Amino acid sequence: MHISKEKLPRGLSYPLKSGALEKAFSEAGITLDCSVNYIARPGDVTAQFWPPNPNVRFERIYITIYAVASDSVENARARMQGNVLPKLVSFLLEIIVLPPNSPIRREKQTFQRSLIS
Repeated sequence: MHISKEKLPRGLSYPLKSGALEKAFSEAGITLDCSVNYIARPGDVTAQFWPPNPNVRFERIYITIYAVASDSVENARARMQGNVLPKLVSFLLEIIVLPPNSPIRREKQTFQRSLIS
């Protein structure tokens, strides 16, 4: 897992620790190449599954986790751990259990969730 984190300004926090993401993927058996970018501004959690192509010959996942206001980070973390992360794992497992020649597995797939309820 490749992790990049922007430095946070005051008043913002990240809703998920990278270790929790690594643990969830490990427990689920997700071993695809994964790049995680933590962005120091508000936004939705996004993940993209990319199939092999002529430039990159392997499947990979790009995940973007945006910061949340520090005063709402506890709620965002609870939503992330209890809802978004399990759904992200399920989304990826539904793709990688398919045969490599499956039309779904040969196309880019996108997952997006809000941490604001």
